Amino acid sequence: MVKERTFFLDLFLKQCCQHQYLVQSPEFQLFLRPTEPAKLEADLKKMFAKKTQEQLAIYRKTVPINENYSDNDVKVFE
Repeated sequence: MVKERTFFLDLFLKQCCQHQYLVQSPEFQLFLRPTEPAKLEADLKKMFAKKTQEQLAIYRKTVPINENYSDNDVKVFE
């Protein structure tokens, strides 16, 4: 059972590593290298207590999205 879980965790991590924005995220780095493994869950919860503007800044830095568009560029799907 442990070998199987280890195998799938390794596979999951390898798939995550194919996405640069995931690998460079503070959450992923903390998961890979926790300062104190016993406090990992508490540390992750603290990270998610970010304000909206802080989280938006992180998204803008890691996900390339063009925010300069006009209303004519937006299509409405019915």
